[in-house]
Amino acid sequence: MQELTNSQLAAQLRALADIYEAHPEIAQLYDFTDGAPGVFIFCHDKETFAATVKAFGAGTKKNGVENSVNFIPDAFPKLLITSWKDKVCERVVVGTREIPERVVPATEGYTVPARTEEIVEYRCTPFLKTEEEPRKERESFKDLILDEELYDGAAFV
Repeated sequence: MQELTNSQLAAQLRALADIYEAHPEIAQLYDFTDGAPGVFIFCHDKETFAATVKAFGAGTKKNGVENSVNFIPDAFPKLLITSWKDKVCERVVVGTREIPERVVPATEGYTVPARTEEIVEYRCTPFLKTEEEPRKERESFKDLILDEELYDGAAFV
C-alpha cells in the first residue's frame, strides 16, 4: 500500500469531517468517555517529533508509559503526539545496581543468574529552544508523578 502524502491525508480528513457533520447519529472514531486521547500521531525520529510539535503550537508535555514522551496540543486535547524517549532524548546511565542470583521456586533447579543492571534516565532537552528555561516548581504531588510541563509548541522540542 502506498503511503499518503500530507495533502492526501488532509483531503481524507476533510471528507471524514463532512460525513460527521452530515450524520450526527453515527459513532465517533473512538470512545472519548474515559478522557484519554483518541488520536495518536507517532513520530519515529527527533526531527519529525520537533516539527510535528512545533506545527501544533502550545500544549502539554508528559512522560508516557514505559519509554515514551508525549505532547498534547492545547487546541486538540484528544490528540497525542508521541515518540520513544530513546529516539528523541538523551539516554544517560546514572548508575548500576547488582541483581543477585535467585532460585525460581517450584522448578527443578532453575536459577536466574546474577547480573548488573543499568539505572537509566532520559534527558529530554528542548530541541528548538535557544536557551534552557528554568524548570518550574511542582505545585502538587500529581505534577511530580506526571512530570507534566506546559509549553508553547514552537519552543517545546
